[in-house]
Amino acid sequence: MKSSKNKLHLKKGIGLFALTMLLLTASVLTTQAQSSLQLGVRAGMDYYEIGGRSFDGKHYPGFGAGVYGKLNFSSKWYLQPELDYNQTIAKTSDDFSTIYQGYSGQQVNLNYVSVPILLGFRPIPELSILVGPQYGYLFSATQGLLQQNLGTNSNGQNPFQRSDISIV
Repeated sequence: MKSSKNKLHLKKGIGLFALTMLLLTASVLTTQAQSSLQLGVRAGMDYYEIGGRSFDGKHYPGFGAGVYGKLNFSSKWYLQPELDYNQTIAKTSDDFSTIYQGYSGQQVNLNYVSVPILLGFRPIPELSILVGPQYGYLFSATQGLLQQNLGTNSNGQNPFQRSDISIV
């Protein structure tokens, strides 16, 4: 039962991302005649720290990659939708098992797909300022951390949310 429920949740998330990208692509193609469009690929590494008493407080390398489209409205303003993959790594501390059942001293791998829709402002050619909303979906994590009764606290809560909305 849980497996089919998780698969359904994953299919809904993938469907949402596909629909979002389809709508963005259609929007970009219909306005291409009026504005210039640039497409790109990006990749990089970061050092992350997941804070809190349940984690060891150390920095670990993470990886990110994605594709973006830049729709220029003028020489100073543009819209930049993206589709990104991010991997975050952390290690649980001994206190993790006092809050969530099990998994002390374990490496945690979190894999997210995120869709930021950014408004860009270029005051000078060498500087861009980007701001906008982002939807992130946690599509996989270390085994057990997102399953009912495994990696949960006494209230049945998982240590990581499946999705989030944030400002970039």
